[in-house]
Amino acid sequence: MPRQEQCLRCVKWKNALKSEKISLARSHAEHLENRNISQKMKADDKLEAQADRKILQVSCDLQKVLPLPKTEIR
Repeated sequence: MPRQEQCLRCVKWKNALKSEKISLARSHAEHLENRNISQKMKADDKLEAQADRKILQVSCDLQKVLPLPKTEIR
C-alpha cells in the first residue's frame, strides 16, 4: 500500500510533544481550516464544470515531477 501524502505541517503536528502542540495549536487549526476551504472550493469547481460544458476544471499534482531531492517523511 502506498503511503498517503501528508504535508510537512501535519507531520510536524503529528510528531510534536504535548508541550509543543500547545504552541502549534493555533497555526495547526488555521492550516486545517484552509485545507477544508480549498477542498470545498475544488469540489464546487468540479460540480460547476460538470453542470456547464463550457467550463473545464483541471487539477494536477506536480509534486512527483519536481526535480528536487526526495525524502521520506515518517
